[in-house]
Amino acid sequence: PRAKQLIVQHRMGISADWLKITNGVLLLASLGVLVVAALSLANYEGLPSEVHYNELSSVVMACAGVFGLVLSLLAFYGISRGEGFRRAYLFPYFVILLICFTLLVVVGTSAYWLEDASVIDTFLSKHCDISQPPGWCNEKDKVIKQINSNMHVILLTIACSAVLMFLNMLAAFSVASAPASGGDRLFGARA
Repeated sequence: PRAKQLIVQHRMGISADWLKITNGVLLLASLGVLVVAALSLANYEGLPSEVHYNELSSVVMACAGVFGLVLSLLAFYGISRGEGFRRAYLFPYFVILLICFTLLVVVGTSAYWLEDASVIDTFLSKHCDISQPPGWCNEKDKVIKQINSNMHVILLTIACSAVLMFLNMLAAFSVASAPASGGDRLFGARA
């Protein structure tokens, strides 16, 4: 029993360290996104006229930054708090990651099926067949070529993100389900 307990503690330590590293990166990235969003909102009027900027993009960036910040803080609190609070913070973290992972798989699958140039051409034609089409509609073939040439990078990024999210879910589950000093396991079952 002592050897099994040491293995579980070692596994939890590795998982906790993994969560600290990945959520530390998420925290820094979230703060960076928030700074960029705040600066772009503050300097919106000062942008050159050649820059096609949408103010909504800064608001979306700010929301993404806050979401990443909250998610990373949930993980940090779950790791650093005592055994009684560990599950309370890591369970919502796990559920949010599970939802994001599912959405990422759906987006990745959709991107894979959109790799066909005819599908992209049909989609772009719907947006260009209006009374005042955007300027890029004149170069639709170039846009399709760029999308197709970068699709492998998009799919690789989605796959790497999915793997990292899955590893974070496993680590969060491992830390949250590690036995407490009283011997109880996840959902109150006895070891």
